[in-house]
Parts: sequence; structure tokens; C-alpha cells
Amino acid sequence: MIFRSLKERQSYSIVRHEVSSYSFSLLRRSLRMIIKNLYEGDASAKEISDDLRTRLSEWLTVPVPFDDKILESISILGEPITIANRWGQDIRAAYEESIKAVTILSQSENLIRCQIRSVIEDLRIKNMRFKIYCHRLAQPHFESIMIAPQHKPIDGGCFINTPKGYREVEPFDVLIKVGPLRSRGWGGVPDALLTAPRFETLVLFVWSGCDDEQGFGLDPVTGSAIVGGVVTNLSGSAKNDTSHGISWKSSVERTSDNQNENGAPLGDEDEFQVFQIMAKSRDSRAAILAQIDEEHGILFPAHGQILSFDPHANENEQIGRRLPGEALIQGMFIIFQRLGDVDLGALHAKDGMLSPIWKRRLIEEVEKDRNGLCKRLSDAGIGLFSLYSRVKDWCKAPTTVIPAPQQARHFEILIRVLGLDIEKGNLDQKLKFPWWVYAWLEIRHSRGEAIQEGRFGQEIVGEKVEELLNELRVAIAEKCKVENDFIIKIPPGGDIQGDFRFCGVISVEDGFRAPESALYFINELREFELWRV
Repeated sequence: MIFRSLKERQSYSIVRHEVSSYSFSLLRRSLRMIIKNLYEGDASAKEISDDLRTRLSEWLTVPVPFDDKILESISILGEPITIANRWGQDIRAAYEESIKAVTILSQSENLIRCQIRSVIEDLRIKNMRFKIYCHRLAQPHFESIMIAPQHKPIDGGCFINTPKGYREVEPFDVLIKVGPLRSRGWGGVPDALLTAPRFETLVLFVWSGCDDEQGFGLDPVTGSAIVGGVVTNLSGSAKNDTSHGISWKSSVERTSDNQNENGAPLGDEDEFQVFQIMAKSRDSRAAILAQIDEEHGILFPAHGQILSFDPHANENEQIGRRLPGEALIQGMFIIFQRLGDVDLGALHAKDGMLSPIWKRRLIEEVEKDRNGLCKRLSDAGIGLFSLYSRVKDWCKAPTTVIPAPQQARHFEILIRVLGLDIEKGNLDQKLKFPWWVYAWLEIRHSRGEAIQEGRFGQEIVGEKVEELLNELRVAIAEKCKVENDFIIKIPPGGDIQGDFRFCGVISVEDGFRAPESALYFINELREFELWRV
């Protein structure tokens, strides 16, 4: 079917809808200024810079509604006088400009959403088959564009979320994508969209100034890139070669909201280029995201050897250390080693034992006065940009992980502000460390952090672990058939005590740069958006 489709189609089209909005350009300009300047500040300023960068990157690649949530995202920085005292008048002026821009934007619909709706309606009238390529977390924003009963909802089968999903799809007519063509990070898609098209027309919706990645669509056979037209020989020098197995024709359609009374454009910068340069300069490393369910995932270093189980491999090859994205792929299981507990005193952190205590107290404080609690947390040193929404998340009941602050110092501050002084006898146990340490250990266990990796001083020989896993291989294989997340306890009486947690991989995605502190533990997918590049 695919080869017949390729034979029938002599040429393919890219229709680029370039959208500009004067108010959105003002917002982008002011946020770029804030992001760049705060990035050079202290840890708290950098955290705010990263959060703003994440939000702006999302707005540029996802058809989000321009509603009160965007205003809330920015206004959480604080009052103008506070901003001026903390970071100076330039940051304050940029902040006030962004507030004005968002206020105007919220009075009308996002232009890209309007454009997408119009294109989909037209495709339906023409009875053309279409698909939308987007990240799973972006899918609800596309679905909300077509509002019933005026518009027919978008069927779930219209979405492609992964390279594997694209490889397996049958040929169709039109592919829709928001954001420029990039091989990774925000709006990233595989080169196969252009080198092995399953469709006739690619419809791109991009904000002005956002350019496609040079070299995107690299054909491994000819060495030719469809975007940028770079063709190199084996020595790496440029050569003239226009031969390419697939012919693409491009056209651009521009749309503007005409809000600028002066008529002169602002000259939008390409934020992805700006942010990419910033990311390379920070103390971080290339990382790969392994998604384990609809809401959670794990970041691994790009060249890390991850202990894993392949239920489809030969018996003697099922257990091994694999590179994520290459040998460790969808359908395999990541193995977390939770080997014994640390002797921190009489109390040991067990799953679900301590979190109800501090969560119950947190919920009480939130219901009493959330704004007041957030102010106390901020004054105590938790300088998170989205503290208001983070506190709401921390109140949630444990699922795959225990929702909690990402950093130990933030958790310590939270417990102190909540007034939890359990270490002084509430549990009738003599503890060697403050109570929050044990609660934090419980959170770490829920995230799957490997205790044996030098954290808390335990050193376990890798060969002994793999030997034990091979002894449990039959039980593991049986569990893999029916569960995607399970625990195998280590039989008592041996040198090693504890258990192994197995998390099934449903997708693998590169395009991240993250610090060491963000690697190796389970977290909500939206937390990892911070590290996309």
C-alpha cells in the first residue's frame, strides 16, 4: 500500500500558514527579555526563567487558548513593585508589557486555533483523510478546537503521537502540525515526515519568526536535506546535487490580526534558536524520556546503560543494560533496584505510610488560605514560578508516584511551614534525623530512585544484582504478560534484601537537556517539559 502510494504521487506539498499577532509578538519580546536576564541570576531566578521558557515554547508549538490561564502564568511573578525591587526596573517594564499583551490576547481567539478549525472544516467538506502529529499532552488542545454541537469532534484515530505511530499508519491525504519542523524538542517530529511521506500535503501552522531546523529531512541515502537543501559528500564538503527521490513544493500563506496601528512589524526572533543556545551553556546533559504510562515518565542520560528486561528476547538476553532509544525501546521494562532500607533509626519509610500525614495537613492549610500559604512558602525560600498550581498538585493523592516538591530543600521548607514537628514524639519513636527526612525517603522510593547508586551510602555489586534477576526471570516474564507496573520481592535469606520495581516503556523520546537532579526518577510528564530544547 505504501509503495503504491509513493508510485502514484509524483510530488508532495508543504503549505505553511505563517501567523502573526502584534500582541503575541509583544508578549514574546517581553518574555524573551525576562527569560534571558533571569537566566543569569541566582537559583530562584533561573527556575523562573526555565518555567517561562517552557510556557512560551508550549504556546509556540501547541494551539492553546489565549485565556485567563496565560494571564495567571505571568502574573504569578508578583506585584510590579516587588519585581522591581528584586530584579530591577527593566524586568518590571517587560513584565508590565507582557500583562498588557496578554490582556488584549485574551479578548479574542488564538489565530492558529481559528486557522486549524478552518482547514479541518475544509478537509471534511472535500472528504479528505487527515491526521494531526502532536505530543500526547498537546492532544486535548487540538480536541478543544472543534466545539460541539457547531463542529464535529476530532476522532482519536486522527492523532499521531510517536514515530512508531507514524511508521504504522496507512497512507492518507493531509498531515497537520503546529510549530516549525524540528527533529527534537518542542514540536519535534521525525525526518521521515519528509523522507518517507505517508501523505500528499503537509500543513504547517507556525508563528512568525519561527524557522524550520536547517538540515531537517535528511535523506541517509543521498545526503540531501529537504529543509535548507544541504547536500554533502563523504568528506563533508558541500556539493551540487539536486537529485532526490521525493519532490516537494512549498507555499506560504500569511495571516495577521492587524492590531498594530503603526503597521510596522516587530521583527519576531526565533525563540527556539535563542533557547537552544541557552540550554547548551547550562550545566546539563543530553537526555532521553521513557514514558511509562499516560502521565508519567523517566529521564535518562542519552548514553546511559539502563538495567532493563525484554520479554521478547531469548532467555539468556532478557536481562541487560541497554541504551535508551536504541536498545531500550517500547515494550521493554525498566528495572528499579530498591535494595534494602537505610538504617536511619527506628522508623523506616514505607510506601504510603508518611505521605497521608503531611498531605492531610497541607490540604487543611490550602482550604483555610491558599494565597496566604503560598506567600509563607515563598517567603521561606520556595521561589517556584508556578507555586500556586504546584501546591495544588502536592495535595493530590499518590498514584504512580507521590506528588511532592522536586527538591529536598523545598520539601523541608514545606514541612517546616506546615508546622509538622513529628520528630519530637508524635510517633512515639526515637529518630536519628528530623521527620521530614523519612517522609522524603518515602517520596524517593515512590519515584523509583535507585538507592544502591551511592545515595545513602549503599554499594551493591552489579553482577550480584543481575544474577539475582536471572534467578527470578520466570516470575518476571509471567508478570510482564499481565501488568505494566509491578514489584517483585527478593526472596528472604540472601545477601540482598528489598525488591525490584518494573515499569513498562510505552514510548521513548529524545530532545531533552537536563541536570543530574532531574535524571533517573519517575515524575509527571509535564514536569519534564521544562527540559525540552
